[in-house]
Amino acid sequence: AETLAFYGPDARDAVDKLISLLCEKEMHQGIWSYSYPGGVELEIVRLQAIKALGAIGPDARDAVPTLIALRAFNIHVAVDAYAAPLADAAGTALKKIGPASVQSVPELISLFHYPEPYRYYPVVKFFLKGIGEEAVPVLVESLKHENSNIRSWAAVLLGEMGCGEEVSVPALVATLKSAHEQYIKSMAQFDPDEEAEKMALQCVEALKKIGPKAKDAIPLLRELADKDAPYYIRSDAQAALSTILHQLK
Repeated sequence: AETLAFYGPDARDAVDKLISLLCEKEMHQGIWSYSYPGGVELEIVRLQAIKALGAIGPDARDAVPTLIALRAFNIHVAVDAYAAPLADAAGTALKKIGPASVQSVPELISLFHYPEPYRYYPVVKFFLKGIGEEAVPVLVESLKHENSNIRSWAAVLLGEMGCGEEVSVPALVATLKSAHEQYIKSMAQFDPDEEAEKMALQCVEALKKIGPKAKDAIPLLRELADKDAPYYIRSDAQAALSTILHQLK
């Protein structure tokens, strides 16, 4: 790995191998997870692999999700002497690599299944916005993910992307309608579905952030903002509706 760092961009063919040196990772039920076997020798290898990926630069963009996960692990979990150097090196490598690849979007979104997912939000948002419109369909598909955290954070991110509204708005409207209906049904059974409630509110907030380009959501938002609408969503829908209508003037 140390030798590859010397070669920089010319070592691009070694990216997959370098990623494999950083951690052990696997996908189960659409979610990527990472583990970090211990040992000083492995930590030294990881450090050199990170530096090599940074030296390769943009051609190492498939490593972005793994580097984000490794950085967060070493900031918040790891306690050995290499934690800080590994976290710092991962941050430096991410800056050198730049935007992630669209192929890495599902893995980026998988980070939200970890405890305290808000820790990942700023950096994941940064890299998704760097990818741009190509990331939107993957986020839309994630609205249907089995994991509730991934579903709700996908809605949040769609509100922040600033592009692809012709795809994201219909999906958010459909998801909002479905989540709201599910919540009302659960209330009637005296067993409130908190995940459905959260999803509905996240969709409303996302539509509010999208603004005038979310005008197709106005009919549903009017319905949810009505004085006879359920209390849990009424004020949020009123705020979203007001924002969209004001910006359309």
